[in-house]
Amino acid sequence: MMKTDLLLSTNHLFMVDPVGFGFNFETAESNAFQQAPSFQEIHEIELLARKEFDSYANLLTKNGMTVHTLIGQNGLPDAVFPNNLFSTHADGTWIQYPMMALNRQSERQLQPAEFLMKKGFEISSTLDLTHWETQNAFLEGTGSLILHPHEKTAWMAISPRAHLNVAQEWSEKTGYQLHSFCTHDQSGKPVYHTNVIMAVGSHWHFICEEMIISYSSIEDSLTKLNSHPINISMEQVYQFCGNVLEVKNEQGTPFGVISKTAWNSLHHHQKRAWEKSVQPLIVDISTIERIGGGSARCMLAEIFLPYKHSMSMTT
Repeated sequence: MMKTDLLLSTNHLFMVDPVGFGFNFETAESNAFQQAPSFQEIHEIELLARKEFDSYANLLTKNGMTVHTLIGQNGLPDAVFPNNLFSTHADGTWIQYPMMALNRQSERQLQPAEFLMKKGFEISSTLDLTHWETQNAFLEGTGSLILHPHEKTAWMAISPRAHLNVAQEWSEKTGYQLHSFCTHDQSGKPVYHTNVIMAVGSHWHFICEEMIISYSSIEDSLTKLNSHPINISMEQVYQFCGNVLEVKNEQGTPFGVISKTAWNSLHHHQKRAWEKSVQPLIVDISTIERIGGGSARCMLAEIFLPYKHSMSMTT
């Protein structure tokens, strides 16, 4: 029987309703996963994205997770991906990250920290890395960093959105051991976010070895986890198979959130291997994936913060 107290996941999840969602021209150069919409579909994109969002949030709630939903706004086309903006930690730390695109920096005006504190969560300390933006250096949250809190270990693919000097400051101040590496996509460019080629759960990890230039440099760090490796191909990465996340319900049962696109791209043996550790939750977010270039994991910011009083269960 799995020891649920050792799970890396949480049942409190933060999401942003994609009001104002659309193709983000400011991020398209570094995100090879974005696809520009046709002229005919431009006006229906936000409506489709919000329907996909509602179905996703409802599925999580139905299965015992608590979803804390903040409403986006026009001018913030990527706010639906809040995990890049901040991360939260069990000791009450709130970390705010430097973002490359100006309209992503503007997502801070949604004030997610204030929103969560009103819900009863406690923030006892803040690490603000946004000063790096003035030096054109970035580190986009748990898009750039894959975290293993129990081992205090992090992995990062170096890219235009993940600079080593920023990550080194983050590592020094958080106490995490950092494993950085270089990648290449189909065109030979660095992969924009680590969390499209890699995911780490309590007893499993997804990894695309063929997109990592020197996989041997991080192989030992993954072997030490004693988790089950599920290797995915570059072709599967482009179907968002790496952009998955472990969550849990109120009873501690582990789930794995994954998009319908990604699930349909996994081979039978990969599905069976993952199902030994989690119960898959499959979400249809094809519009958000295609136009936004992010998937199921990107839409969730995990809330590990302690809280002061009984939580509101409203979203």
